[in-house]
Amino acid sequence: MNKYYNKNNIALFLLLPLSFLSIELIFTLFTKGNIVTIQSVLFTLSFAIFFNSFNLLFKKKKTIIIYSVIIISIMSVLAISQVMYFNYFADFYSFTSVTNLRELFVVKGEMKNAIDISLLAFILVPIISAIIYKYTLETSFKSYKYFIVSLLVFVLSFNLTKLTFADNHDNSDPFLTKTYLYDNLYNKGSAVETFGLLSYSYRDLVNIVKNTLNIENEQNLETIDTYFNEHPRQAQDNSKSGMFEGKNVVLILAESLNSWGIDELTTPTLYKMASEGMYFENYMAPRFQSSTADAEFAINTGLCPSIDFGATAYTFNKNYFPTSLATMFKAKGYSANSYHNSQGNFYNRYAYHNAFGYDKFYAAEQLGIKLPEKFGYDWPKDYDLFEKSTDIILDNYVGEQPFLSYLITVSAHVPYDGNRKSLDEELKIVNETYDVDSKIAYYLAATMDLDNGVTHMLNEFESAGILEDTVFILVADHYSYGMDEKTIWEYYDKYENDKLMLNNIPFLIWTPGIQQEVITEKCSQFDVHPTISNLFNLDNDLTYSMGNDIFSDEENTIIYGSRNTWEDSKILYDKNKIAKQFIDNVSDDYAIEKNRELVKKINIFQYVLNDNYFNSQNYKDTLK
Repeated sequence: MNKYYNKNNIALFLLLPLSFLSIELIFTLFTKGNIVTIQSVLFTLSFAIFFNSFNLLFKKKKTIIIYSVIIISIMSVLAISQVMYFNYFADFYSFTSVTNLRELFVVKGEMKNAIDISLLAFILVPIISAIIYKYTLETSFKSYKYFIVSLLVFVLSFNLTKLTFADNHDNSDPFLTKTYLYDNLYNKGSAVETFGLLSYSYRDLVNIVKNTLNIENEQNLETIDTYFNEHPRQAQDNSKSGMFEGKNVVLILAESLNSWGIDELTTPTLYKMASEGMYFENYMAPRFQSSTADAEFAINTGLCPSIDFGATAYTFNKNYFPTSLATMFKAKGYSANSYHNSQGNFYNRYAYHNAFGYDKFYAAEQLGIKLPEKFGYDWPKDYDLFEKSTDIILDNYVGEQPFLSYLITVSAHVPYDGNRKSLDEELKIVNETYDVDSKIAYYLAATMDLDNGVTHMLNEFESAGILEDTVFILVADHYSYGMDEKTIWEYYDKYENDKLMLNNIPFLIWTPGIQQEVITEKCSQFDVHPTISNLFNLDNDLTYSMGNDIFSDEENTIIYGSRNTWEDSKILYDKNKIAKQFIDNVSDDYAIEKNRELVKKINIFQYVLNDNYFNSQNYKDTLK
C-alpha cells in the first residue's frame, strides 16, 4: 500500500481538520447558541487544509505532531479569548480592539462574568489531538508534490466557498449581502456566525493590513468629500438656541447610571434636578466596543466611534477633532478641563482627553484621590471626585472667563458586592430604607455616593456665588450591564424582558430657575453634542455630526450598537433577528432604503476616523 495512504496515517490528513471543526462547533454552541452554517464549515475546512499542507514538508513524525498541536492550540486560544470577550461584551473583538481585554483584566470584579466552564472544552481539543497523533501517526515523509496539490485544493475550496454567497443579494440591497458583510465585517456577530471564527479572523487581519498601509486612502478622502458635499446640514435656530450662551458648564458622564437609579430617597439632588430641569426620558445608549470610552467620544465630538478599526481611545487619540466640545467652548473664551476619580491611563485618557482639546486632565493621581486597596474589585468614591474637582474649579475661577468642566464618575461601576468596602456608609442607609437584592442595594449605595458628590458641588458653587451662572448637564454612559438582567427586572419591572429598553438611561440639564420640561422624543449619545452646541450657541457645522439637535425639527434615528439595530418614528429594525416592527404599515422598501442610508453614513464616519479627515488637506480646503 502507498505509504501516503496507510491507514495508520489517517491522522495526518484528517485530525487537524476534525480538530478545527470541533473547536468551531464548540465555539458556536457557547456563543451564538445555534448550529454552524455551511459557509463556516467550508471555510474552516479550507483553512485546515492550508495549515495541514505544511505537514507534508516535514521529515520527522515528532515535528508533525509538534506543529499540528501548536496550530490547534492557537485556534483554541483564539476561541477562548473570543468566548471571554463575548461573555462580557456580548460581541466579538477585532484584533484592533483587543486592548479592551486589558480593561477587562483590570476590572477584577468583571472577570467572573467572562470566564465560563466551556473554556475547558477548548483546552481539551489540542490535548486529545496530541494523544491521537502520538498513537496513530506511524510514518513520516516529505512530499513537495503533495504540498503544492494541497495548497491548490485550499485555494480552490476557499474561492468556491466565496462563490456560495457572492451573488446572494438580500432584497437587491448591496449593503445587506453576504459579500458586503464579508468584506467589511460591519456586524461582527453576523460575520462570525455566517463565516466562522477562522474566516472572520482572517478577514479581520486582511482589513487591518489594508488600513495600516492606508490602501486607497485618497479614494477614501474623496468618498468622504463627496458624501459631505451631498449631505450638507446647517443648524436651525429654534426656541432653545443660545439660551445658555456664556454660562459655565459642568458636564457629568455618570458611570452605569440607570433611569431607575435616580430615586427620591437615595438620590434626592439628582431627583430634584431631573424633576425641575430638562429631562430626556427616552434617551438611549448605543453600546459600542468600548462602552464608556466610546460614549465619551460620541458626546464630546458628535462623531461615530470606531466600529471597524481599533478601540477609539487607543487608535485615534492623535486625531484632530476641531468640532469637539472643548475646542468649540475654548473658541468662545472658555477654559476647559476634565476630571476622573480613577486611574488616568485607563482607556488611555491622558492622550484621549488631550485629543478632545481639554487643557488638562485630572485623574485620581492629580486629584490626590487614593485608590482602594482592592482596586478593580472596589472603586474610588464619586464624592471625592466632586470635592477635589470643585476645589480646583473655584481656585482657578476667574469671573470674566467661563469654564467647561467635564467629570467622569466611577462609583456605580460593577461589581455590586461585598468587595465594595468604600460604600459601607451608603449601604447601611440603603438597607435601612429598602429591602432589596444585595446587588441592587450596592448599586443604590453607589448612586447615593454620586448624589452626595453632586450635592457638595452645588453647595460650594452656591457659596461661591456662581451657581446661578452654571449649567449642569448629566448624561449616563450605559446601563449597569454588569448586573444580571433578571435582577434588574425584578427590582424595576416597567420594561421587563425588554432588552432594548435596558438602554434607556438618564440625560438631564439643570440650572437654577430653569423651566421644567420633559422631552419625550427618543434620542441618543449622538444627539448630545449638537444639542449642547445649540444651547450654548457654539459654532458647530452639523454636516459633521452623526446626530441632531434634539430641539430641532429633524427626526431622530437611534442606532443601537454598531449596524445591528436602529429605530426611528416608523420602524424598529433588527438585522440580527431579521425582525421589523412597523408603524402605520410602513413598507419593506422603506426599511431597506433607510438601512442603506445608515450603513453608508456609518461607513463614511469610519473613514473620517481612520483617515484623520479633519487633519487632511481635503477638509482644510472646505474651510477656505
